[in-house]
Amino acid sequence: MIGHRRLARDIDKIIHCDTHVGSLAWPSLQALICRTCAVRPLYVTFTGLGNATKSEELLAMSCDFPVEWGILFHPTREGSGRYPTLAHIQSLLELDLKFSAHLCGAYARRVVHGESLPGTIVSLLNRFSRIQVNTAERNVEPKRIARFANRFGARGILQCRGLEHFPNDADVDWLFDRSGGKGQAPEQWPVPEPSAAFVGYSGGLGPETVASALSAISSVVRPITATI
Repeated sequence: MIGHRRLARDIDKIIHCDTHVGSLAWPSLQALICRTCAVRPLYVTFTGLGNATKSEELLAMSCDFPVEWGILFHPTREGSGRYPTLAHIQSLLELDLKFSAHLCGAYARRVVHGESLPGTIVSLLNRFSRIQVNTAERNVEPKRIARFANRFGARGILQCRGLEHFPNDADVDWLFDRSGGKGQAPEQWPVPEPSAAFVGYSGGLGPETVASALSAISSVVRPITATI
């Protein structure tokens, strides 16, 4: 995933088009994807909107590109780095944009084990269209994650790390993520199972790698809905 603070610069580098000296044009991201990927993603998710994120930047990007903005929730890292304060999250959610919540740390563990979240978190979750539970625990029950997300009218997301195939499960959306935010590209991209409803790919996607990654992903994805 591309860090949000470098977003405008990175996308310029990905689809760089000179109009005249000292000026850049931003052609449609959709056009780039059409050229490089036979199966076009529904949107691209950029995760990590910290307190420094400005609303006008999100609005400008969302006008030009199909973007889902991912917001990280963590009980002990709130207000640092890519983890915004709840007050800042509230201000971002006032924008008419597509958002996904990414529950980390103890928040994720509570959901995995069927425990309740603090009311301050619960009150925000109905503003998200998707809720991702970031966990490396084994034997997580997709149906439990789906039921939790459904309480807020959202779709649940779980991560998977197998290189060959996505899990044969349609209860939640599945995100292939071996990198875990470290920016490491995988050796290969997994194939969605026939039952898959929605899958996503992440890991090492940046200005120099996104075009080749889209091409490689396109070669393994049948015509289902996907996100990068």
